[in-house]
Amino acid sequence: MAKVTELKKEQEARFGEFVQKWTRIGRVTEPADRPTAEHWISEVYRLNGLDAPKFVWCANPEQAVLLREKQEKKEGLEVNEPLQDICWGQHDAGLFAFYDFFREVCGVIEETNDVVPHMMVAQAAGWWLPSRDICWVVERPMDLHLDEEGRMHNEEGPALEYPDGWSMFLWHGITVPEDIIMDRKSITAKRIFGESNAEVRRAMVSLFGMDKWIEESGAKKMQEDKYGELFEVDFEGNGRPERFVRVVNGTPDPDGSKKLFVIPVLPEHTTAHQAVAWTFGKTPETYNPSIRT
Repeated sequence: MAKVTELKKEQEARFGEFVQKWTRIGRVTEPADRPTAEHWISEVYRLNGLDAPKFVWCANPEQAVLLREKQEKKEGLEVNEPLQDICWGQHDAGLFAFYDFFREVCGVIEETNDVVPHMMVAQAAGWWLPSRDICWVVERPMDLHLDEEGRMHNEEGPALEYPDGWSMFLWHGITVPEDIIMDRKSITAKRIFGESNAEVRRAMVSLFGMDKWIEESGAKKMQEDKYGELFEVDFEGNGRPERFVRVVNGTPDPDGSKKLFVIPVLPEHTTAHQAVAWTFGKTPETYNPSIRT
């Protein structure tokens, strides 16, 4: 039994090649290798004392989940405890890079043998959802768009798309509604303010333009301090204006940039400090961080 307590420099130097290998696997958009996937999934079942299942191939992840739910309601399903509820296939590539490295470079073989079938499936297909008698397996996506940081991103269409047209829209790794990518006119100053998800709101502001949003909303700057800028806007024109604070994340992203956030706050807030403190459930007296997040 191999036991690794410390890596040698020459071992550390090789880790990057396994990251690159499995990054490529995680991004494959070619059709699934169905015979290979079924063979190795059957091996997972065998290792868990089960017969090979009936395979149902699905065009996208949502279809697999829905078909399984339908089967559960209709007949009930038994999932053998050692089997995972959902196996991510190629999207587990980051995890398998570690196993592959320790097997190939450090000689940790016996302890990782049961992971090998999962690694082989990951090189052949997407998600798979096992039950005792049936296994739903998902095709690979046919199109994938990433930003410079490797996050799913596309400002002109789906960031992830499957052969049947099922797709996901993402902006720098943030899942967003389809229409804000495909129909920019659907983004309005009022809609941005009403969006409850801070990350989606940030994406909408970026696509719409911060200066344009402030100008078109008629927002007035009420106060500014080191914590941010406090604005007031009357979207309804009913004399009951709403307020929001514009803040810059004090902790930079890996690329060195800092995220800009727009956060709705209470009408009674009179300073950005008070408003930002409120978003953390604190008062100005108890909120004075050295790094704002």
